[in-house]
Amino acid sequence: MDQSLLTLVPCSLLRRSPLYRRHAEAGASFRQVDDCAVPYRFRSHQEDTDMARQLGLVDLCGLTKVGYKGPGASLWLGQEGLLLPAEPNLAVLQPDGMLVARLSFDEFLVLRNLESDSSLICDMESAWSLDSAVQTYLLPRRDSHCWLAVVGAEARQMLSKICAINLHLDEFPNLKIAQTIIADLSVIIIRHDLGLTPCFYLLADVALTEYLWEVLQDAMDEFAGATVGLAALLTLKTLLAESSK
Repeated sequence: MDQSLLTLVPCSLLRRSPLYRRHAEAGASFRQVDDCAVPYRFRSHQEDTDMARQLGLVDLCGLTKVGYKGPGASLWLGQEGLLLPAEPNLAVLQPDGMLVARLSFDEFLVLRNLESDSSLICDMESAWSLDSAVQTYLLPRRDSHCWLAVVGAEARQMLSKICAINLHLDEFPNLKIAQTIIADLSVIIIRHDLGLTPCFYLLADVALTEYLWEVLQDAMDEFAGATVGLAALLTLKTLLAESSK
């Protein structure tokens, strides 16, 4: 095992997930991603990956994300080199693996690539100002929103138990967005498959992270799902890249 996973203590880093104590009690090993301790693995690498193929719940709260809103947001983001969805409730995968989600005509959410660093997002934040980005306002989504993932063959069926949106894979295509309610909580759902493995990102009020986590865990029980680490998602992405060669 990577020695960094044995020694990293979440409290030693600037950022950590609101759920890190739960993960530590569950035996998670952590890895530093950017400035955050991220739960990387809960079992052996193979066991986590196999579980993710079936049904896994992943905590991505510490990963970098940012929002932009305002009448000038689409123009400024385009000038920064981002590919933008043509209409609300769609996402576009960028050449470097970042994801840009359009929540309305004038609001966007940018999520980092799971694999690479977040330097481009950080560069954009540094470049932003009220003077340079006319009628565009920066939204610190890393501080306001949690970021979870439900992944696996049973993901759609599990989420359909607790969500009124039709998430059937034919009706809710890859990179589609739904802004909906789960257990009285406003949630953004973004479908972002890992090859042939369905994957749904869920973003919600960070203050209610533990509540949403418990709701999802309870819904998973029927399908024998389990918490898995970031490593499982990275493996599924790697398998996708290798299969496309």
